[in-house]
Parts: sequence; C-alpha cells; structure tokens
Amino acid sequence: MISRFIRFFIHSCVLSAGRFAVLMLRLLAKSQLSDNAVIRILGYIPFKLIDIIFGVMVLHLIGYVARQERRPVNFLMRVKRKLWFVAMRSQQFVSSTLNAIYDRFFGAAPAEKSRLNTHIRNRRLRSYLYLLYAKTDPLLTSQLQPEIFRQELINEKLDAKALYLLGHHLFNIGKLDLACEVFVALAEHTFDELAKERQLEALRFAGITSFLLGKITQASHYWVRAGKLRRTILGEEFGPMYRIVGSAWYAAIGHVAMLDFYVKYNKLYRGDEVRVVAAQTISLIPGEYLCKALGETGIEFLSPEELSADYDLWAMYNDKPTWETLTPAYRSAMIDDFWEFEFPDGEILGYTHAANRIQKDWERQQRPPLLSVTAGEQKFLRRTLSLLGLPDGAWYVCLHVRESGFHKGWNTLYPTMRDANIDDYLPAIDLIVKQGGWVIRMGDPSMKPLPPMAGVIDYAHSTLKTPKADILIAIDCRFFLGTNSGFATIPAIYGVRCVFSNWVPIGLPLWPSQDLMMPKLFWNEHQARYLSFDEVFSSGLAFIQNWADLPKGIILRDNTPQEILELTAEALGITSPPADLSLCANAHHAYQQTATQYNGYCGSRLADSFVQRHHALLLHSK
Repeated sequence: MISRFIRFFIHSCVLSAGRFAVLMLRLLAKSQLSDNAVIRILGYIPFKLIDIIFGVMVLHLIGYVARQERRPVNFLMRVKRKLWFVAMRSQQFVSSTLNAIYDRFFGAAPAEKSRLNTHIRNRRLRSYLYLLYAKTDPLLTSQLQPEIFRQELINEKLDAKALYLLGHHLFNIGKLDLACEVFVALAEHTFDELAKERQLEALRFAGITSFLLGKITQASHYWVRAGKLRRTILGEEFGPMYRIVGSAWYAAIGHVAMLDFYVKYNKLYRGDEVRVVAAQTISLIPGEYLCKALGETGIEFLSPEELSADYDLWAMYNDKPTWETLTPAYRSAMIDDFWEFEFPDGEILGYTHAANRIQKDWERQQRPPLLSVTAGEQKFLRRTLSLLGLPDGAWYVCLHVRESGFHKGWNTLYPTMRDANIDDYLPAIDLIVKQGGWVIRMGDPSMKPLPPMAGVIDYAHSTLKTPKADILIAIDCRFFLGTNSGFATIPAIYGVRCVFSNWVPIGLPLWPSQDLMMPKLFWNEHQARYLSFDEVFSSGLAFIQNWADLPKGIILRDNTPQEILELTAEALGITSPPADLSLCANAHHAYQQTATQYNGYCGSRLADSFVQRHHALLLHSK
C-alpha cells in the first residue's frame, strides 16, 4: 500500500511538471508556425533542443499529460477506483523517461539507440503534431489535412520505426485519418526496413485504420497483403497445424463473440488437424462467461507462461520443430488474428466479409448454432428472471439501444454514428406489452434510465445484473431488438433471431440470414432529399461509422418511432403481407446487387416494412 501512495505521489509530480512542460511546448510550437520571422527565430533554438534530447518521446509526454487532464478530478473517486492503475502507468512512464535520458547521455545499446533516435526534422510538421497531441488550437491544427500530412511524411522520409511509433500515437489521440496516412506510408514506402513480424502488424494497422475510416476497399487490400505475408512466412503446411488466438479477439465483448465464427471457420475448413490455443488469462477478458462457453467448442485457454511448453508437447507428437527453433516471424505467423481469414481456395477476406462467407457456408450445410443453453444455465436463468419480476411462463423481447457511455474513452476519441435514442423505442415497447409480452432492456448503468412502465424490466440498472445473466437473458428471448453494437452479436451466435433498427454502416450488416435490419438513411441537405442506396454505396457512405467522416451537407437520419414500431410489428408477425409483392422483391434484389457491386455483402435481410416505405431509394440502385 505504501508503494502505491509513493507511485501516486510520483504521478502527481509528473503531472505538475508535465503541465508546465506541455504549456511551454505549445508556445514553442505556435512560435514555429508564426508568420513573424522574429518570433520563429527566438523559439527555434529551444524547440530544436527539445527534439535533440527527447525525439519522438516528447509526443508521449504531451499525450500522457493531456489524457490525465481530461480524467475526473474527484480525488476520492480516483483513489478508490484508479489508484493502482494510475500508479502503474506513472511508474512505467517515469521509468521509460528516466531511462531514455540516461541512455541519451551515458550510452545505450545499439538497438535502443536506434529506437530513441527518431526525430521529426520538419519543423512545421513537428509543431502541428505537438499541438495535435495537446488537443489545443483546433482552428490551427485543422490546417493539417491528410493530403498535406501525406506530402509532409513523404518529404520527411522518417525511418520505419519512427513511422510505426508515430502511427500508434496518432491512433491513440483520436487522429484516425492521420494515423491511417502513417500506416499506409509505412506499408508502401519503408516496409522492407521492418522485421517480418512487424510487417504483419503494420499491414494490419493499415487495414484497421482504413476500415474505421470507411475505406473498405483499401482495408481489404492491406488485410489481403497481411494474409499473403503470413502464407509466405509459414510456407506450405501439411498435416497438423498449431494456431494461437491473437489478442485482438479480446478487445471488447463483440470481438469475443466473433470467436464463434473463428470456431466455425476451423470446423468448416480445417477439421481436426488444428490445435487452437489462447494464451490469455480468461478472467481478464471482457465477456469471461462467453469466453468459457466458446472455449468448450474448440479453443483451449492457457496462461501465457504455458504456451511454449504446450507447443513443444504438440511438436513432439507431430514431429515439428521446437518453440526455441522457431523464428520470431514464424511465431507471429502462427497467430490467427482477428482481422483477416484465408480460405482453402486461396481467397483472403477481412473479418466482416469472412464472417459472412463462414456463416453462409454454415447455413448451407444446415449446421445448428455452436452454443446452446444447458440445463444448469436454464435453471439459473429461470431463477434470475423470477427475481427480476418476470412472471413464470411469460415471453419477452430483449432490447438494447447503443449509447456512448460504455466505451466512453473510445467514443470520446471517435464519436460513432451507431448510437440511437431509447425514447424512440417507447411505442415499440408499448406494442410488445400489449401483445402479451415483456421487454427486458439490456445494457449498462451509464445508459439513460427508462421511465417506469408496466411489463418492462430495466435490467441495465438492476442490482441483479451479473456477467452470466447478461449473456443468458439475451439468448432466451423471443427475439432481440437492437442496434449495431458488440452486444448485438451475442444472441445471434446462439441462433436467436435479431431485429436491428438504426443500423449503420449499411454496407456491413450482421451475418445470419434470419435477422431483420432497418438502416439509418442519409439526407442531402442541399437537395432536400434522401440519397439512394446506389449513391450511398458508390460514395463510400455505406461503410463509414464515425461522425468525423460524414461529409458536409449530408445529414444522417435515425429511424423514426413509427418506423421502429412497424419493424417490431413485422418481427411479431402481426402485419399484413406487402401490397405489391413484385415491387418488394425487385427492391430486395436491387439492394443485393448494389451491395455486391460496391464491395459489400448481404447478411441480415432488409425489413419489408422498410422496403415498402423506401422502395424508391432501393430501385434507383442499378
């Protein structure tokens, strides 16, 4: 406990000195962007001196202090909840900074010197980055557009290690467009300077940043390159294979749920000749209960310390090289990462399109869901539902409407268009209750509470909420009514029918064919009309998901309460068939053609209620 308070004291000292240092860096950065030559000259020497001593590490300092300043200032709350975390972060930062200064003046190993000698020689580019990291002067820093930044990077000719570090820093402070430019530059211009295992990471991050920007074709290009590089490193493989589940699968509960498709992939295309292990402490993974369930379907969880011994035992029985004889590149290539999949016919797909192919092949073979509720789980669920107030034998619908609170840090950096307003769902809730059902609202306590309503359980704010109940309640409902979120993947993999409203991005729907979907629409403010699906797909709007990527003059419109009500009635089976069946069929066909033409795919089926209301937008698609 004493050591934690010491670390907390060090952390406070670093912040106190760091805030002053960041203030000075801001002023120096502004001086180098000034039109006044005298101001530029006066600030040049201290500005240059900082770079000589610290190099790119000064960005770490600015970003660290800026992040800490945005945290809650309630001291008691921070001590109660975050003392250990803050202390560890502080210790790591102070240690790395002191080691860097020591090594700068007293010598470092050659590899370490190479890592530290990462300077940005272009004074203007460096000034912009200092201000970007400090999250100040938005008008000034907005001048650094991706096109300008790309040219500056080309002129700067940073080495591969500096680019790699810079890309991660920009990604972590919310500058996704600039981070993408860095990783693309790394993949295209300095790629050969990296070790093979780093090349894999660089290609994946070029794909990830492109994907998050809605550049689906560019993302696919880099993920395909990553898959081909893996194939080159591994060479021709015959017989048994050993695969390690990559860490990206545990980033969020939605990623964990995607392990369902990974297990299906192994069963469909690899069979019994692959041993799959996850070198992770399962108790530290989001969605621990779901992880355990998926672990019983074909993934063995090991502690990180057990990995090499487990591999050597497998290698001994299968006449393979030992762990110690494997190159770092080969070990890296054995990792099945989240982002790309290679299929037996040689096709390499990014994870969204790969999951669609896997699910369609699974359905074509009429295989049942991997996961189902056991007798013990059913008993636990019945008891939990009874405690929540659900009458015995009553049916219910699970409702989950995404808000920004759960992933607040990420949503602060990258505000997403996937959120919706729970108030728009009140008429649909009322309809379900009138039909004799109940509604259980899923989520977390950061969500807006529901008003007291008969037949409605606001489980998100319940004291009975547990990780186990989170999963089981969602997989025993009549259907799941929700939006695009990681949680929405869970009922789908158990075979529960999902009904999605306010879906975005339309080009990347969820994969089971039994699901219904109603997307958000794009409104052209200047022309006072909705964009057709052909316009949405051809312009790339079908793949964006962050507000920052929405063009000026285009407004994203949520589904109206009436549209959500009609969708719910369709899911309940209490609507009449479409008045014009041929028109509805033609609209569905036009949507499928458009999605395929522009590198999308068809997963969830467009709701008939949506097609009848907006068929003109679909039939404009050719």
